[in-house]
Amino acid sequence: SNFTRSAGRQWQASSQQALARQSLQQMDHLWWTLRDTLDDYLDAAEYEIGVYQDVFSAISAYEGCASTSAQVASAYGRSLAAKDHAGRHLRASWRKSTNLMG
Repeated sequence: SNFTRSAGRQWQASSQQALARQSLQQMDHLWWTLRDTLDDYLDAAEYEIGVYQDVFSAISAYEGCASTSAQVASAYGRSLAAKDHAGRHLRASWRKSTNLMG
């Protein structure tokens, strides 16, 4: 009957809408989890860049006789630590992201 066909189409349409809504919610959750992971790495990378800028400033000051070799060495040591820190964040972000994607 027409009523049965109409009810069947309505049920199918509502099922498709529910599936689409669920898929969008899952995609949204995945996106924000990935975004959070990437932001953690980008924060570490931004810190690393700032430390490198400090090293370049220390070298420039040393060349202009405005700082000592100990100050340059200290800045260099901080840059190595920042590089390790950012590298750990990059590996952790990669691992978390690939686990999320399956």
